[in-house]
Amino acid sequence: MSPKIAEFHRLHQSGCFVMPNPWDRGSAIYLQKLGFKALATTSAGFAFTLGRLDGQVTLDELVDHVRFIDAATSLPLTSSSATRDSGTPTARSTWASLRWALRGRGGPQDLRR
Repeated sequence: MSPKIAEFHRLHQSGCFVMPNPWDRGSAIYLQKLGFKALATTSAGFAFTLGRLDGQVTLDELVDHVRFIDAATSLPLTSSSATRDSGTPTARSTWASLRWALRGRGGPQDLRR
């Protein structure tokens, strides 16, 4: 189990905690420096940075975004997942792989190799 995943499990066992929503690398780094212990991506915030509405990004774009945010800090990360192709078999398979990777196989870098 990766250190980020172990920390995420520990945080859930110790009670309540706040997970703010970074929308880019800079906001993720800033939130870590403010002292937050975990982060949760925002699908709407990411879509807005591209000039789109929530749910109008592709699955590939969202997976790349999660990887980018994950690499920005040492904090555990969870993700919101509204995409325009979220109902397709490929999307469901990719999200299943993402959940598998985030639960103990090292994080989003394990996807799409």
